[in-house]
Amino acid sequence: MTSPEAFLKYLNARYPNLGASGLSINPHLISGQKITLPGQTWTQIQNFVQKIFALRQSAEYRDFLKPQAPFPEQKNYAIAMSYDFHLDANLKPKLIEVNTNASFLFLGHELNQFLQVETPGFSGFTEIAENMRSEIRLLGKPEIKTLAIVDDQPEQQKLYLEFLVAQKVFQDLGWTADIKDRRQILGTENYDFIYNRCTDFYFTEPESAGLKELYVKNKSCLSPHPMEYFMMADKRRMGDWLNPIFTNQLGAAVDVIPKSFVITESNRDQIWTERKKYFLKPTTQFGSKRVYKGESISRKTYELLENNLFLAQELLPAPEVTVETAGGAHKFKYDLRVYAYQGKAQFAMARLYNGQVTNAQTPFGGFAAVEFNRK
Repeated sequence: MTSPEAFLKYLNARYPNLGASGLSINPHLISGQKITLPGQTWTQIQNFVQKIFALRQSAEYRDFLKPQAPFPEQKNYAIAMSYDFHLDANLKPKLIEVNTNASFLFLGHELNQFLQVETPGFSGFTEIAENMRSEIRLLGKPEIKTLAIVDDQPEQQKLYLEFLVAQKVFQDLGWTADIKDRRQILGTENYDFIYNRCTDFYFTEPESAGLKELYVKNKSCLSPHPMEYFMMADKRRMGDWLNPIFTNQLGAAVDVIPKSFVITESNRDQIWTERKKYFLKPTTQFGSKRVYKGESISRKTYELLENNLFLAQELLPAPEVTVETAGGAHKFKYDLRVYAYQGKAQFAMARLYNGQVTNAQTPFGGFAAVEFNRK
């Protein structure tokens, strides 16, 4: 086990003048644990990522979604993609959420390096940089010279440290890299690439006007961008993937997707009756905001859930693991966050926690390295 302070010391040694010595870090963000899982679990996850990306690329799927699309189709994808899973009693993966701008990508790789955990087939920041070059080539642009890491008040984010590490990685590649508040993006910038960490996924808020202009006018390569979120991470897709017109293409990958239903006027009474079977989630928010366990929600709160904006998802209990900590042996719930680009799963982190959903409040909890048994 390692402490957040030891990890900060490692980062400062790796990136001189990072400034991390003057930064605080949530004491429950990093657990420092290593979890070992069967190689078969990783194989199943890899197969799922390949299958779901192949579906995303299919003309049938794109035509299905086109009438609902908020923007014209885009040619690039998302460099910070993640698929979050629970594992069942047999350690088989069950999808709980998809993200297009997942946190801890850069810090996760560094934590693996610090703990000497390797994922065969993943070449670290060299691969991520090539993913970024692929993104810009897909838009017909020649190369990356300037980029911005953009979020809402980035210096106030609990993972501002990750932005600093990413900035150093990009600068070491010879790229000019700025960290910007989204309000500072005015739509007139000449950034070749924008690493978009904003959670206004569809650029509907006034503060995102500059980002939206860069996107719709194709002035910069935004990764991720609203259409990739629409195609893959809007939680309504969880139900779409189980549509009979797609299940043959997904094959065995269908078993990884939980039963999911958008709450509508026609089914809301039935879902209320069967609520103990479900988690209730907003379709376009992130993290644990307005997420309810069906057995715990009151009728009054349920009636406030807007039709077509909430998903009832099959309840998938989180697996548990017992680990030795500085405070003794503790049992934690955990999920797996698997980072991916296009159809390739790259590496996984576990998030240890107690409570209803993942959080950064559990003593000795937080992100943990994951090793997969290769035997």
